[in-house]
Amino acid sequence: VCGSLGLNTDMKAILESYGLREGANSDPAEYVVEKAFVG
Repeated sequence: VCGSLGLNTDMKAILESYGLREGANSDPAEYVVEKAFVG
């Protein structure tokens, strides 16, 4: 997921409501959030 802070927050909540987990290189899961531009 890569977008504005508001989009990322909303999408994370939506994805987690479906039981999907945020992942990382060290802990792969169903989606990742691009954190380069997060405030």
